[in-house]
Amino acid sequence: MNKHTNRVVWLVLFCFGIQLIGADHIVFETVTPAHEIMGQQRPETKSKTHLWLDGTKAVSENSAQKTIIDFEKGVANFILHGAQAYVPMKMPIDFWSYLPDMVREMSEKMKPTVSVVATEETKEILGTTCKVYELTFASSLTTMTSKVYATEKPPFDYSNFANQFEDAFNSLKFPMLDREGLDKVKEVKGFIMGLEMTMDLMGTAMTSSTYVTSIAKEDLPKDAFVIPADYKEYEKLPQAAMGQR
Repeated sequence: MNKHTNRVVWLVLFCFGIQLIGADHIVFETVTPAHEIMGQQRPETKSKTHLWLDGTKAVSENSAQKTIIDFEKGVANFILHGAQAYVPMKMPIDFWSYLPDMVREMSEKMKPTVSVVATEETKEILGTTCKVYELTFASSLTTMTSKVYATEKPPFDYSNFANQFEDAFNSLKFPMLDREGLDKVKEVKGFIMGLEMTMDLMGTAMTSSTYVTSIAKEDLPKDAFVIPADYKEYEKLPQAAMGQR
């Protein structure tokens, strides 16, 4: 190779390397329209959740909570900002075992049945073709139906996410489900890029939608895997924090 060719090769490798620097940063945006429940009017709410994937570690955070997963250690630290509390959870996560006894007993009585239907529909999200699934949770208290948009080819290393983090995040995303229900959810194949939910709660209809709005390689925040020093560790979720999810 001559000097000019060497410079071109170096430049291509350098630019390619820049694209690989950093962690996968995935941003979800959730919108819940204004609604009335039990005679009280609730305003529209909007929130963002940031998911960072970095090798064998991952962190998901919004204004209310944060989850830090260390796959090698087999631990997920579930952090509640409002209560300034955190609970180390062993993986695979049995979320119900970390509930206060009274809440767990109620959850067992209201355990929903789960159904998953793969449709022939597709939807484009961020230039990625997603398969459409119909997901239903039905219990004595409520029925929740969702359109779920998932892809097995998102613009990041999905195989790493699926092998290390997917089960843990599903356990926290669907805390009302036991292991049988979570296994049923696995019939949704791929990374969930969007979800449109309708819930009938004691005769009141509620809706919300969540979509991935950006995926990029970025530098991790310095405090990404840090638990605030003044937060208290609990063996189970504190009763007072149950409404702060």
